[in-house]
Amino acid sequence: MRTTQRPKHAREGFSLVDVCVALFILAIALGTLVGSIFYALRLEDVNAESAAASQQARAILEELNSMDFAEIFAAYNEVPGDDPDPTHDYVAALQTRERVLQVGGKGGPTVSVVFPSDGLGHLREDVDNPAMGMPRDLNGDEAKDANDHSGDYVILPVTLRLAWEGVGGDRTLEMSTLLRAR
Repeated sequence: MRTTQRPKHAREGFSLVDVCVALFILAIALGTLVGSIFYALRLEDVNAESAAASQQARAILEELNSMDFAEIFAAYNEVPGDDPDPTHDYVAALQTRERVLQVGGKGGPTVSVVFPSDGLGHLREDVDNPAMGMPRDLNGDEAKDANDHSGDYVILPVTLRLAWEGVGGDRTLEMSTLLRAR
């Protein structure tokens, strides 16, 4: 019996194992690429939410800054009985006002205004809160004491917290500033 040998160039090429390994590597690379694209699209939504929340916080801080300075603490502290206008709920107005910006898929954020206070409606200079620059002299007498300065402050540290449910889950943004008497 005679077998014919094929020429050497006819025997060169890829085996079935080589092709399977190459297809497996290609599938992993394509899966990684598709995952990266979906992650980038989700990150774009998260960035848009963060930008909208930041813009909303700046707008609220500008709104606070446009108020009568002596009434800001009374209007937004945790004691509703000392509000400048007892018929107006200032904090609830931040939550329910018509928003130009919607943050996340569930609507506007929940807004809270935080001051260096004791929780009882007393503005304090001795509160330890480095994010607000506290403790610090709030009434300009060059002393940091534990007295209530809700009636004589000349500077007012404020932290604004926005919380919302976004595309990536629960999100928060905090923005702190120092308001000054004009």
